[in-house]
Amino acid sequence: MKTIIFIALMLSIIIGSLIPHGVRIPGYHGPSKLVHFVAYFIVSISAALIVNSSIELIIYLVCIVVISGLIEIAQYYIPGRYASVTDFIVNILGVTTAGIIIMLWHTM
Repeated sequence: MKTIIFIALMLSIIIGSLIPHGVRIPGYHGPSKLVHFVAYFIVSISAALIVNSSIELIIYLVCIVVISGLIEIAQYYIPGRYASVTDFIVNILGVTTAGIIIMLWHTM
């Protein structure tokens, strides 16, 4: 079940990031950088729930960052979207923050 949740979260990020501009989250008008941070933070925490070791977690987190970069590149080719280095950096911060919290949690 945890794996299904992780996959669903990743697919939500991918689909939400690649739909044409103008299609928005209903009722949400807040800062997009916060959405980026929270989305990547949550998907990173969900990854931690399905791995068996720190090495696996690092591999998952690196893959999440790579996918984030590929999404930003893909957005360049989608009408009404644009690739954003700032979005990519915020995504990395979400993943890194989650990774640090997870690692600290496991050392307690």
